[in-house]
Amino acid sequence: MHLPRVNSDHCPILVRLDSKHYPNRANVPFRFQAMWMSHPDFKDFVTNLWSSGDGHAVHRTTSLVAPLGTWNQQVFGCLFTKKRHLLARLAGIQKKLCHEHNPFLMSLRLS
Repeated sequence: MHLPRVNSDHCPILVRLDSKHYPNRANVPFRFQAMWMSHPDFKDFVTNLWSSGDGHAVHRTTSLVAPLGTWNQQVFGCLFTKKRHLLARLAGIQKKLCHEHNPFLMSLRLS
């Protein structure tokens, strides 16, 4: 499947292989999102969770995972779904531009 061009003039290709293997959601590793640090409430949120926790640093860090996931959903929503929708829209726009006459592109070719 051709994916929309985003950072290049080349279309990436997605190859999907049929598989009966489905990953276990409980084993998905935690991923820190850098965008969290840009949110004005992030520092206070983490500080409050950290100070209310008990035990050593590893235990406190582990106890941040679930609340951060919930906070992420409440504040940012499902970014992967939003990204999929935006990429699909870009693909549709690019496909339409490829199949229709575009006076702007024609003027570039004549120059």
